[in-house]
Amino acid sequence: IVTSTTSDPPAKSVPECFLELLDEWGCHWMWDSIKVVGEDGWLEEAIREGTVCAVTDGSFIREIFPDVCPAAFVIECSKGRGRIMGSFPEQSARANAYRAELLGLMAIHLVLLATSKTITNLEGHVKIYSDCIGALGRIVSLPATRIPSSCKHADVLKNVMVNCKDLPFSREYLHVKGHQDDQEGYSTLCRPAQLNCWADYEAKSVIWDRMGKAPLKQQPFPLEPVTVWVGDHKLLPDSDVDLRFWVHGTIAKKTFVDLK
Repeated sequence: IVTSTTSDPPAKSVPECFLELLDEWGCHWMWDSIKVVGEDGWLEEAIREGTVCAVTDGSFIREIFPDVCPAAFVIECSKGRGRIMGSFPEQSARANAYRAELLGLMAIHLVLLATSKTITNLEGHVKIYSDCIGALGRIVSLPATRIPSSCKHADVLKNVMVNCKDLPFSREYLHVKGHQDDQEGYSTLCRPAQLNCWADYEAKSVIWDRMGKAPLKQQPFPLEPVTVWVGDHKLLPDSDVDLRFWVHGTIAKKTFVDLK
């Protein structure tokens, strides 16, 4: 017996731009400083024409913040249609310069993924630059299904592998030598080198901006499928030190209480 009926749920609206989708994914800590210049739809048009240049850089100053990874990225149309700039710090017990470089590459891929989901069958080409050959090589050689347990920073790599491996447009990964402005005038550098210099400066600025502020709390990445935590640390395949610390800390606390 049919006792009641209701209308179908409203169709889910398709985000009109990548910023709406980034907001929908949550984890806004990665996008708090993002800035977009240009008219609506410029990024999709630039991808189709193959005029997108995406550059990232990371930094790490162990003596100041041994557990903070700052990264900066810029996505620009070589024909001057527009530009996207962003930077962010991540709190991590695994913080180092290599992780910072990977975080910047992940941020670029997430922005490209969000863009591809707002346009059906968006084809084209994107050039992605980094001054870290190791990070570029790792992203290029990501396996199709599983990150080896021995791989460092598996959470960053897994997020790119799971969510960004099927982008409809092609990507070209290119190395740009870092700190070229130490030897040459900024105006004489090629555009990817100039953008790398900006990203390096911006990543370092993130560190200095943390001076005198309360410590950050590590957070999941946008679209990260699974996270496991012990205390306030995200567990990774090489997190045995963190795990032992928390287990032994629990045992020690009970022991000291018993011993008064």
